[in-house]
Amino acid sequence: MITASVQTNLGDLNTALLGYERHSKKAPEQILRQKGTQIILGNSNPKYGATFKGLYDRLEERAPKEGTISQDRQRALDSANRGSRRPVKVRPRALARADELLEGQPSGVFDIIDFGRGGARKRVVPIRVFTKGKRQGVRSTSRRRAKSAQLLSGTSFLARERGTILNRKNLSILIELNQREAGRHYTAAAFLPKRFRRMRDENGTVKRSLAKNKTGATLGSATLHVKVDGASLHIEGFTPALAKPWAQQALSGVLAAVAKDTAAYSERKEAEALQRELTTHLRKAR
Repeated sequence: MITASVQTNLGDLNTALLGYERHSKKAPEQILRQKGTQIILGNSNPKYGATFKGLYDRLEERAPKEGTISQDRQRALDSANRGSRRPVKVRPRALARADELLEGQPSGVFDIIDFGRGGARKRVVPIRVFTKGKRQGVRSTSRRRAKSAQLLSGTSFLARERGTILNRKNLSILIELNQREAGRHYTAAAFLPKRFRRMRDENGTVKRSLAKNKTGATLGSATLHVKVDGASLHIEGFTPALAKPWAQQALSGVLAAVAKDTAAYSERKEAEALQRELTTHLRKAR
C-alpha cells in the first residue's frame, strides 16, 4: 500500500536528486547511499542543512512504550474468564504455540515468570511431572523434556499447589500478548541504520543488506543496484504495520524532508554560481 502523498514525495525527491547530481558531481552510487542514509537516519547536525528525523526515529516514536501492551494482559484474561467471545485477537502462531505447550490436554499447569522492565513480559514455563518410576509425581526440572515426564494436567489434584492453571484460550492470549510485547519495535527495526553501513556486494552491480529478527525472519532490506548509466536504491520493509496510515505518514514526511533538503542544496549552489558569474561580469566591465 502506497498513498498518493508518498508517490508525490518520491517524485519530488527524484526530481531533486537530478539537480543534486548536477551540482555535487558525485557518482549516482554515492548519492543514493548518502540520501538513503538520510531517509533512514535523518539529519541531526545543522552544519549539513535543515535538521529532521529519519524513518527509523519516526517509526520508533510510534512504538508502544514498554509495558503498555502487558497492561492489557489481565483485562484480556479477565475478559476471557468472563466468557467473552473475543477478548483479544489471537493469531494462528500463538494458537499453534499454545497447542504445542498443552500437549493435547484441555488445560495445563504453568509457571509464569516476569521478565523485562517491571515484568513487562511473561515467560510461560510448563510444569511437567514424571509419570512412572521412583520419581513418579515429582516435578521435572530439566530444560529438556524427559521421556517419562508430561505436562501436569489442570485437572490434577496437585495442579493448584504447583502453579497457574491455563486452558487453551487463556494460554493463547498470554502468548499473543507476549509476542506483541516482543514485537513493539519490529516496524522501526525494518530500517535499522547500521544496514546502510554494512551493505555487502552480492555481485559486481548489486549491494544488499537485510534486517532480521532473532528468529531469522527478514524485517526489511536495502538493495543498491549500480548500472553504467546510473543507479537505483530499493528500501523495503516487510512488517504489516507499514501499511497503516501512521507508518505511511512517517514515510511521506521523511521523503518530503529529504527532498526539501536536497532541493535547498541545489538552490544554494545555483545562487553561488550566479553570484560568481555576476562577479566575473562586473570585473570584465571595469
